[in-house]
Amino acid sequence: MSVFPFLLLIIDTHNTYKTSFEGFSASEDDPGRTLLGACEKATTLVKPHRSSKLTLALKFLAGITALICAGSVLYTAYAVHNISEVSRADYGDCGTQDSVEEARAKGCVFDPMGWVWVRPECYDKELVEEFMNRTEYSWHTEPKLLSESMVPLDIVFRGDHPKLFTQKKYHYVHCTVSFP
Repeated sequence: MSVFPFLLLIIDTHNTYKTSFEGFSASEDDPGRTLLGACEKATTLVKPHRSSKLTLALKFLAGITALICAGSVLYTAYAVHNISEVSRADYGDCGTQDSVEEARAKGCVFDPMGWVWVRPECYDKELVEEFMNRTEYSWHTEPKLLSESMVPLDIVFRGDHPKLFTQKKYHYVHCTVSFP
């Protein structure tokens, strides 16, 4: 009688996997005992996996969480859209930013610190003058800032030019006013 080692997978009480060898007799005298029979016997030693229920529960919770997150994003997007609609209605409209004539026709004032047309009730003349007088700025129609392209400050304050060029120090003051 010859003995062949056969590897069986056994689960202990702590759900950790261990391996062991069990002798298998391949004797011709025992026709009822086959390799397939040993495998069937081995599969009965393994307990059903409980993690399938746990996995299903986790997938369900992940799905519910994803639905809640998606709903929250949609609700927030809708609420922000409604807030911006109310804001436009409350503060009026100065038209497109490139249209000086449209902004003036709607009664708007040019704010050189924000480089934007605003409603008169939103314009703080004293604050703008204070910041504009902190240092000497020169405004130009060309990026090289040459004296030939210089624009007087009163023209800048009128907002006649949708695009002008100035020194970098203006940018720092602009950010101080725009993002307090």
